[in-house]
Amino acid sequence: MFISVSNQLPNTSYIKMVDVWLIFNLILPFVEVLIHTYKDSLRDDEREINHHGITRNVGGNDEDVKVTNVVPLNSWDSDDEEGNGAIKTLKLKMISRLENQQVGALKEYYGKVKSTKEERIILLDFLSNFIIPLVALAFIALYWFMGLLMYYSPELFDSFL
Repeated sequence: MFISVSNQLPNTSYIKMVDVWLIFNLILPFVEVLIHTYKDSLRDDEREINHHGITRNVGGNDEDVKVTNVVPLNSWDSDDEEGNGAIKTLKLKMISRLENQQVGALKEYYGKVKSTKEERIILLDFLSNFIIPLVALAFIALYWFMGLLMYYSPELFDSFL
């Protein structure tokens, strides 16, 4: 599209505004694809999925599928498989009637869950959902402002041309 539009315009020695417009509109989706590819590569390591009540790790080799049982939150076993009673204590605090104890246990649990990859994914989501559209809107506003200014006041730009 860029070449067909450029071929229909007269040859000039300078960059036309339509060239700037078309190049920006080529770069914008390219950057979005790069961001989504990077986000997917961050998530691609090993994912845990719930498959009919059992946890499966997927994403690595198909031969290395590790299947473990899901331990429900309301499990009242005194110890886990390694003999640690800390899981029971944390679970009891997470459903405690004391609000401060429950909030503290939930913060502790979800604080460990968050990783740097998740923080990067959140940052990339913010970038792709807010920053890039703002840059696009700013470019469109500046583009049309400059185009209308050149159209209605060409004497301002005579020194540039």
